[in-house]
Amino acid sequence: MMELWDGDQEAAVARLLHVAEVITEEHPENTARAVDLMFMAVDGALRADRTDESLRAAARIEAAGALDPGYARYGRWLADSLADRPRHGLSPWQLFEAAPSSLSPDQALRWVWAAALATFGALPRQARAFALEACAHLEATGMLAVHVLLLSWLAELEYHLGMWRDCEAHALEGLRAARDVGQSVLEADLLALLALLYAGRGQENECREHAERAVALALSRGNRSAAATAQWALGRLALGADDYEEACERLGSLNRPGSPFAHRRLARRAVLDEVEAQVRAGRGEGAEQVVRAFEQWSEQSTLGWPQSHRHALRALLAEGNAADKHFRAALAAPGAADEPYTQARTAMLYGEWLRRTRHEGEARGQLRHAVEVLEGLGAEREAERARLQLRAAGGVARRRGDPTARLTVQESQVARLAAAGLSNREIGARLSVSPRTVGYHLYKIFPKLGISSRSQLRDADL
Repeated sequence: MMELWDGDQEAAVARLLHVAEVITEEHPENTARAVDLMFMAVDGALRADRTDESLRAAARIEAAGALDPGYARYGRWLADSLADRPRHGLSPWQLFEAAPSSLSPDQALRWVWAAALATFGALPRQARAFALEACAHLEATGMLAVHVLLLSWLAELEYHLGMWRDCEAHALEGLRAARDVGQSVLEADLLALLALLYAGRGQENECREHAERAVALALSRGNRSAAATAQWALGRLALGADDYEEACERLGSLNRPGSPFAHRRLARRAVLDEVEAQVRAGRGEGAEQVVRAFEQWSEQSTLGWPQSHRHALRALLAEGNAADKHFRAALAAPGAADEPYTQARTAMLYGEWLRRTRHEGEARGQLRHAVEVLEGLGAEREAERARLQLRAAGGVARRRGDPTARLTVQESQVARLAAAGLSNREIGARLSVSPRTVGYHLYKIFPKLGISSRSQLRDADL
């Protein structure tokens, strides 16, 4: 493991796969060890943007089902997740229970396996809760090497879920630990994630410092995902500063063959920034090509976030009623609530579009929502942009710091009843809505209030 997290990723992956295949063929009694190596190879292959190797390793793991049916399940689920089509539909704790019999409940890799499948899955809030539990277990049992890996996954989940304070805390904790145990590959991962976080907050000096350090480490270790994340951060910083040419150059490099920053998975994650930069730079044809490629990929994915992104991208390129339809679809898509930052930026873009098309009343609602979420995240530069647009539309932001200001009327009702201890069914009966609708409202309430569980509602100032 240490070789993987402190060496060239492509070379380490090749060695891990070779050793695992030798063990499988010559020492079948040690197949469990071979599977462990193949799982680590998947991790390295993803950093190196070597999808073929990661799928090859997953197929080898599935083939080990002849020894233990648990490996067949895990290998199949892993392959589905690597193809962005997670189909298992299980919670992280169910994944943990479905582990191969050779992985005992106290074994570190049992926690890592379940956390990996959950992180790539379609239930990011549950994945985050499980990662917290896994990190606590690994730290308590002294498994510091894999603890850093889990911290990096946890921080990334928290970034996308809009839990930016927790993200920063866990990323900094992981960064210190990675340096203590000499895991330079994971150090690059965490530096790049912090750069992306600081870009979102508009902290230019901190973003550049962390991005430069991440790139220096990442390129020397073949860690293309960290290099791409750092480049994404600098591209986002340029976009926020209205330097659209630099933003196009940096973000375009994530897709450019031969670029040291090219990484397909990261390019998809950064696609909204890239297309917005191209549209603002007047490069409509280039933006259309990027959107078409993303749409082709997203049609095959079962993840939630690509669906909201797909509509947001089309809204940036469309005009008239088509733009309105796509903005609404992007904000209402099931995956939108799991990415508050993206949702708030989409609401801001929608509000700007509504104001331009003389729908000031609707614009004020979207822009006010954008201001409140962006302020809560600490994305002050973008919050100020939304405030300027809100004032231009004849509105004012609600009092900062009031948590209920971020909720709709029905969300406020649901939050208060849930805080009082009522079940979803009981709340639904009170408000004449279905329990499923109550659950959906709670799903949107948590990130707005900066909390992650129902029990925390009792302590919220409602």
